[in-house]
Amino acid sequence: MQGLGVFVLLVIMWTAVQVLLKIGLSRLSGSEVNFTFFIKALSSWAILAALLLAVVASLIWFVVLTRFELSYSNLMLSLTFVLVLLASAAFFKEHISLVRWIGAALIVLGVFFVSQSR
Repeated sequence: MQGLGVFVLLVIMWTAVQVLLKIGLSRLSGSEVNFTFFIKALSSWAILAALLLAVVASLIWFVVLTRFELSYSNLMLSLTFVLVLLASAAFFKEHISLVRWIGAALIVLGVFFVSQSR
């Protein structure tokens, strides 16, 4: 895995983890948080898939940390916030306010500047 491609892969993977967690936990909305809550959560295919994907993404993150500066790497991953915003609107029909769109645009602009610093 070379250059920016690894960051694109990680951003997509972390976004998928968040979407899968939301799908898996949606049936538990409003539930009391206790031992049973966690058992029910872990019985969801979406939660299990999210956990597996998170482990794989973490292993790829190990590789990233051996090849890139931490400050650069973490700033590049901030694109996850933007992709989660888009996924929230697309998959969960969440209303995204103008302020959030502006924030997302600023994140993209910031990542552009960070990517030019290598």
